[in-house]
Amino acid sequence: MNHPTYELVVGLEVHVQLKTRTKIFCSCPTQFGAAPNANTCPVCLALPGALPVLNAHAVQLAVRAALALECTVHPVSVFARKNYFYPDLPKGYQISQFDQPIATGGRLAIGTGDDGTPRVIGVTRAHMEEDAGKSVHDRFPSVSAIDLNRAGTPLVEIVSEPDMRTPAEAREYCTRLKEILEYTEVSDANMEEGSLRVDANVSIRRHGETALGTKTEIKNMNSFSGVERAIAAEFERQVALVESGERVVQQTLLWDAGKHEVRPARSKEGSHDYRYFPEPDLPPLVLSPARIAEARAALPELPAARGPASSTDSGSRRTTRASSPPTGPSPTTTRRSRWRWATARSRPTGSWARCWPTSIVPASPSRPSGSRRATWPRCSPSCGTGRCPTAPPRRSSR
Repeated sequence: MNHPTYELVVGLEVHVQLKTRTKIFCSCPTQFGAAPNANTCPVCLALPGALPVLNAHAVQLAVRAALALECTVHPVSVFARKNYFYPDLPKGYQISQFDQPIATGGRLAIGTGDDGTPRVIGVTRAHMEEDAGKSVHDRFPSVSAIDLNRAGTPLVEIVSEPDMRTPAEAREYCTRLKEILEYTEVSDANMEEGSLRVDANVSIRRHGETALGTKTEIKNMNSFSGVERAIAAEFERQVALVESGERVVQQTLLWDAGKHEVRPARSKEGSHDYRYFPEPDLPPLVLSPARIAEARAALPELPAARGPASSTDSGSRRTTRASSPPTGPSPTTTRRSRWRWATARSRPTGSWARCWPTSIVPASPSRPSGSRRATWPRCSPSCGTGRCPTAPPRRSSR
């Protein structure tokens, strides 16, 4: 922010839903849009005697996210209970990680500064945790409803250093982070479904000072434009307070997009208020060096390494895959669903969007696995030959 006296200081906490089929400590599905409280069990309802079992795929995705952000993945990490009350938190505590997270010390490049030098934002830590449920305030008049389908959904929380100095930098950080999460298939990062939520820690200080000022936290923003506008509004509010002789109070705020303002929600807690202690029902998470090395070797080439052309498109990985001939649908695919598969699932580009087998012979007793007929449709209108020159050789139906 271009202010003659004060400088903006921003750090972000991004809560990312991991792309698993089941929750982090039980086998309930993570399907979005299910009937309220349908995806629950004794574990995520915190019924007496129910014990958590860690989801191995969630660990794999958290490690992948940490490595993609150049973090150090620790061989040993510890789950801890974060104690606080909220109506949609059935346990009365959240299983998270505190002083021994799964990864620390990463970085994320967000472009170049005004002087042409690379602009890099530090990543303090990445830790695993479970999500809480959801309070629904607009379904019934004068009462709030509780939906616990999200309770126990696996998350990785990515905490940045307070390195951002403008709202635009915060938005760019979120954009680059979302791109990496989608590209590495850690998360679908669907903000409308709550798969990616952003908390912003905002403070101000005079130009030239190194000490951080009193911070406020803007919670649960689900759009990048909202992040940018909320930070700008909070900067203006804090500057106005200080210039009028008042002091900034550490508190949690909510962004009201309709009124274009932040409003207080509650006083901001410190870590001591949560009374962290190690989760007694889960042993320490131990990752062998071989497993970490295997996850590192399996990382795809990231968008930044592919150059500006690909890094500007969050779907570049899928487009690159589709540029080669797709492998085709399952032999038992029906004719009606076959075309949807070819156009929506693999998303072929160019002439491949039309040049696809016209029919699939379903499996039968004489042909248990089915077969593909060697007939091809017409090419796209731009192709005057009537056949795609890049079509693969015809294959016999035998």
